[in-house]
Amino acid sequence: MRKHESEYHRELGSCALRAAASASRYRKRVGILAFLVCGVVAATGCSDEETRRHSDTAEFGADTASMEARDAAIDGALPEGVKAQYARGMRALADKDKVTYLRSMIAAAKRGHVGATFELGRIAPDSAKAIPYFESAASRGHTRAMFSLGVCYEKRSLKISRSWYMKAAEAGSTRAKTNLGHMYATKLRNPTKAKRWYERAAREGDVDAMLGTAAACYELGELETARAWAVKAAKNGHSRADALLKVINERR
Repeated sequence: MRKHESEYHRELGSCALRAAASASRYRKRVGILAFLVCGVVAATGCSDEETRRHSDTAEFGADTASMEARDAAIDGALPEGVKAQYARGMRALADKDKVTYLRSMIAAAKRGHVGATFELGRIAPDSAKAIPYFESAASRGHTRAMFSLGVCYEKRSLKISRSWYMKAAEAGSTRAKTNLGHMYATKLRNPTKAKRWYERAAREGDVDAMLGTAAACYELGELETARAWAVKAAKNGHSRADALLKVINERR
């Protein structure tokens, strides 16, 4: 369970446990929502207090390192002095020197550093102020900024949120695919498309997506496939996989 899991996700978790005792009755009432216990940030959107957390490294999923490498390459052709300013800021962040970090990022961003622009979005006091920085970075190909915009827009516009998640997914973000699956499952109520996105992310190693695929398959009546994905989620340590497996086995 992620440390930043919202009350909404905890409620979904308890729903799944209740469903294990009376699967047919509960499924009739809420369907796939009973089993969506993936702790993805997209479910709650980007509140003012969550502006920084939605783009924390832990929330980008298993492909974080590759995303960081792609994003870093965008600034590869900049002058060494600009890159040095950004590096100075990141060292200051590690040392908890917030003043130097902020000054360095502002200076680097003014000189065109995309990564620094993204960092300014991460530390903005609220999501409304974060969005322009993320949009600036995303327009220049920054994958994590695209993902962050998907999160920030979720409470504002599902259409815009989905568009940014799609762009992040196309750019290689596994976590964006998981969040698209979650959006189709919980907001757009389309288990077929939810399964499609979840499965893409699950095959790339995202454990939440494994459980999401199992839940979507259960909703679609594909019980053997649902069980196989739930078993994979359990083997990879998902805390809610056993509850879902119990529900699937009772229906078989």
